[in-house]
Amino acid sequence: MTLMSELVKDLEELSPSGGQVPSWKEFEKKGTADFHFQEILRDNTYMEDLLTTTFEKLPRDSLFIYIQEFHGHALFFVIECGGIHRFICEKEFLLCGEQLLYNLGLQRWVAGKTDLTGVTEKFDILSKQWSKTVPGEVKQLIKDNDNVIFSPGLNCTHFPLEALQFNGEPLCVEKTVVRATSLHQFMTLSKRDLSFDSSLVVGNPWPHYGEKEFVYALPSNSERFKLSYLKGAEEEAQALVERLPNATMLLEQNATGQKFLSEISQHSLIHFSGHGSLGSILFLSGPFRGFSLLGCEEFSDMQRAERFEGVQRINMMEEWHPVTDLDLFDIPLTEGAVVFLNACETGQ
Repeated sequence: MTLMSELVKDLEELSPSGGQVPSWKEFEKKGTADFHFQEILRDNTYMEDLLTTTFEKLPRDSLFIYIQEFHGHALFFVIECGGIHRFICEKEFLLCGEQLLYNLGLQRWVAGKTDLTGVTEKFDILSKQWSKTVPGEVKQLIKDNDNVIFSPGLNCTHFPLEALQFNGEPLCVEKTVVRATSLHQFMTLSKRDLSFDSSLVVGNPWPHYGEKEFVYALPSNSERFKLSYLKGAEEEAQALVERLPNATMLLEQNATGQKFLSEISQHSLIHFSGHGSLGSILFLSGPFRGFSLLGCEEFSDMQRAERFEGVQRINMMEEWHPVTDLDLFDIPLTEGAVVFLNACETGQ
């Protein structure tokens, strides 16, 4: 979802009466592909309407920052209680952000293989260089506020914005830094009272005893799905249970998809440590007993994948229960629930 589409949604809440807000159908038809249309929205509708708006509901000492790549530059829409400001970062901001992403990938690759000192020192140097590409006015606004809420667009989502440095320390060390899809979403969630009356802790869903790796492949094909035992995930879960209120713990074979789906609406704090894929699938212990997934493109290979144990052929769905975002969509969470989702690709 791009910044432009999020701003269109937010305008329903932020625009003064009489503001010319394009319909959602109009935006879907033109806004995602027509750059000229986006420029008109950005330069005319947004700024004329939003600059006249006061944001009295935004928490004090808070700054909300939309970031969007646009024609090779980075646009910053910075919202504070006094109004909204627009700034443009040159392409160096995007290029340096890409370098930081590469460095983070390098850190992950060398972890456990060699000394990380040189790589992390390089990250710190790059972070300081990256911070210099941010307009001075934005830096000052960030310095003047204790809480920073970032809402990056698609191409900037993975940038480590929390590592920007304006006073010699990363922002996440100096200030409270969070992310939100849009200002509307943030304002809605910020009004809710957090509740921590009970907890659900899921650690290392695993269909069998033992710590071996499972490798599934399509018939007559190369390796396709590889799932490894998550060492330390159970110890992490045990440690959390000792500290969290009224905790229910699901581990290994007991962390089934059916049990997980039946429990999540009962708890206000949910912690999941397990495997994930495609940004929309969590792997729970099986077998899978739901409806056929063959009609879903992202699951068709998974449902046909299999492995061999001696001469025995074992289908992937006999051992795993993939829980998808569609499965979770209609399950209501407890008001004010907090979710810690630690699985591959869930950041997408």
